[in-house]
Amino acid sequence: MLYARGIVSVPDCLANSGGILVAHFTAMDPSPRMAEWLLSVRHPAVVSTILRAAAGRNQPPADVTRELAARNLERLRGLDAPPRYETVLKRIGNRWVRRFLPRAAEIPLIARLVDRLLQGVRGLEAAPLG
Repeated sequence: MLYARGIVSVPDCLANSGGILVAHFTAMDPSPRMAEWLLSVRHPAVVSTILRAAAGRNQPPADVTRELAARNLERLRGLDAPPRYETVLKRIGNRWVRRFLPRAAEIPLIARLVDRLLQGVRGLEAAPLG
């Protein structure tokens, strides 16, 4: 109804996903700097991509968000094992590994893992709905 009235709204599951994104990395004992980076850089980029895709398709953002979630669930269902980034996170989360990971390397490493986690967002603007 909001979309029909010309009001752009971010679906609640997308708006709340920033906290979930940060929580996904709790096994690593993230620094406040990393949490801030996830919330101020990566999460807004995902929201922006979805809003641009919705505008480009003349669709409500909620429809595009649901489509992305369905695609990601389908991709995960097709895997025989957890995604590779999950394995990396589990290893990094082990306390003995975490001691050797310098804080300076934290954001570049997490950036790569986040890209793997959010791979469904890439190309969303060019993909047809359905």
